[in-house]
Amino acid sequence: MKQRRQFDLVVFGAEPSGLAAAACAAKSGARCAVIKTGLEPTEVASAPHIPNFVWRQLDLQDTGLIVEPVSARVSLFEDGRSIATFPDHHRTREALLDKSPSDGALWIDFSDEMARKQRKNEKTPATICDRLADAERRPTLDSAETDPLTDILDDYFFDADLKTHLSTVAGIAFGLSGEEPGSGRALASLSMREAWPVKNGDILAMTMERVCERAGVERFSSAVRRMERVDARAIDIDFELGDDIRTRALMASSARLAVMAGLPLAGDTAALVNFENAEAYVSVKLADQPVRPDVDGAGDNTVFFIAESPDEIRAARDAVLEGRTPENPPLTFEFSEKEIIVRTPYCPKLLASEDGPREWTGQDRQVLGKQIVQRLGKYLNGALTNVQRTDVKIHGASELEPERRIATEAVELMAPEPDLDEIGAAARLALRLVAGE
Repeated sequence: MKQRRQFDLVVFGAEPSGLAAAACAAKSGARCAVIKTGLEPTEVASAPHIPNFVWRQLDLQDTGLIVEPVSARVSLFEDGRSIATFPDHHRTREALLDKSPSDGALWIDFSDEMARKQRKNEKTPATICDRLADAERRPTLDSAETDPLTDILDDYFFDADLKTHLSTVAGIAFGLSGEEPGSGRALASLSMREAWPVKNGDILAMTMERVCERAGVERFSSAVRRMERVDARAIDIDFELGDDIRTRALMASSARLAVMAGLPLAGDTAALVNFENAEAYVSVKLADQPVRPDVDGAGDNTVFFIAESPDEIRAARDAVLEGRTPENPPLTFEFSEKEIIVRTPYCPKLLASEDGPREWTGQDRQVLGKQIVQRLGKYLNGALTNVQRTDVKIHGASELEPERRIATEAVELMAPEPDLDEIGAAARLALRLVAGE
C-alpha cells in the first residue's frame, strides 16, 4: 500500500483567507496543504483587509504587494439621499454631525463599544506570541453573541438612514435580516480596521498563492473523494486522482464554503452562517466609463450599498426562506473601469415552484440580471442605457451532484468564526490548530 504523505494542517478551500491561513501556519513551522475546491468565488472586486499580524507573519512587505483600502461605504437611497461611513471613526463622526448631531455625537462611543465586544484579553497561541502584536485578540462572547443587530442599533441611534446603512453594511455580507439572535456580531466586526476590504482583490489572491508556494504549502486540485477520521490525531483524505494524504488537523477556509460543499462543521454554528442563501454575482459590462454617484467622500475606492429600509432587508430574507427572489434585493456594488460588479446574498439556493424546489436555470439568471440592472438604474442617474452585457453567476445555488459529494466518516471541519475580518479569523484558527489548541 502506498504510504500517505503527512501534514500538520490541511485547509479545505483556496480563498484568500484559506491561503493566508495555510501560509501563516507553514511559516510557524507546520507542514501545510491547501485543497482547491472549485467552489471559491472569483468575481468580487475587493477582498478582505490583511491584518497587521498576517502581514508581518508572511513578510508581505517583501512581495511588492500594494493594496488600496476601501475609502468609504456609502448607502444610496432612491430620492437622492446618501449616507457614508469611513475607516476613520472621527471622519465618520464629523460627517454624521452634519446630518444628525445626536447620532454623530454617539459614533465614537458606539465604535469603541463594538471594538470592545470584538476583542478579549486572550492572545494567539503562545508558540508564536513573540511574532504577533498584543492587540491581536480573539472574538469574545458577550451580548453581541446573542443580541439582534437591529436591537443594538435601536439602543444607539435615532436616524433611520444611519440604521438602514449599518444594517445593510453589516448584514449583507451574511444575508441576514438583522433580527436573528447573535446577528449583533456582524456589527462588532464592522468597528475593526481589518473589516474594511481592499481593492485589487485579484492581485491579493495571486500574491497569497505565491506566498503559499514560498512557504512550502502544497496545493491539491483533484476532487476530494473521501475524508475519514482515523483517530483523535489523524484524518485521511482521499482524492479522485490519487495523492491520498493524512493530516493532524483539518479546517475550512470559511464556514460558508464548507456548507456549500455539504461538509459538517464542528461545534456550534453561529448566527452568521446561514444555510438557506446562495449569492448572486452580477457583472454589468458598460460601453463607456460609468458615471459614479456624487457623494461627499466617495472616491474611486468606494463600496456602495442599496437598501431602502430594514423592512426591505427583512422582506428579502423572508423571500429567500420561501424560495423566491426578492422584489427589491439589497445590493452592494463597486466600479471597475467599464464594469459594475454587483453582489447580493439574498438569493435562494433552490427556487420554489408548483412541483417543488427546482434549480436555477439560465433564464432565471437572465431575469435576475435584468432586475438588478433596473434597480441599479434608479440609483445611478436613471436607467443604465450603455449596458453591453450582463453576466450572472449564482454561487452555491444547488447541491453537489450525487457522484461528486464527499464521503465523510466521523469528520467535522473546523471553520473560522464568521467575521468581516475573514483573513484574520482564518489565520488565527490555523495558528491555534497547529499549536495544538
